[in-house]
Amino acid sequence: MTTRSRVALLYTQPETVLDDLCRVCDLAGMAEALDPRATTILKDNIS
Repeated sequence: MTTRSRVALLYTQPETVLDDLCRVCDLAGMAEALDPRATTILKDNIS
């Protein structure tokens, strides 16, 4: 079975960044891609 990558982008503001992060994770299908029972570390790539 092959899987396709999914990318989600969202404009955000300092006041809404935490809510927007939850929304972008939902839009990207993160819950379907990662096992909620496993420990997962996500690397941020902010320069």
